[in-house]
Amino acid sequence: MLYWDWVLALGILLFALWLWVSFYKGGFFVKSKKDLQYLIVVVQNKEGLIEAIIRKAILLQRQLGENTKLIIVDLDSSDKTLEIIKRMAYPKNYFTIFLFKDRQKFMEFVEECINEDCFVMDYSNTNDYKSVYYRN
Repeated sequence: MLYWDWVLALGILLFALWLWVSFYKGGFFVKSKKDLQYLIVVVQNKEGLIEAIIRKAILLQRQLGENTKLIIVDLDSSDKTLEIIKRMAYPKNYFTIFLFKDRQKFMEFVEECINEDCFVMDYSNTNDYKSVYYRN
């Protein structure tokens, strides 16, 4: 008789574990897309620095949390920057790549398409980056 008590207790425990995984980890209480943040890295002709820039952005993305999406924007580079970006994205897609011909189209993209929190790291004009934070 004592054996069946343990089986029943184990069954209740497994059911509670299944319920917890289903509700909390399975998507019922997951943050909505409204809570999504974007980390946008803008580059142009940074062939020698692009690998370090992307690694730094991936580290920052992990620090910002799981609801952060990394977007790499190339402003029509004339060197091999875009090829290096594509090569770094190959095994796993850690980020999304966009190619814009000029800065104006990029700013329209930020203003129209992204309506959530947006962090922009701009490496396109200087050796250092300008960090801009947009909140809509």
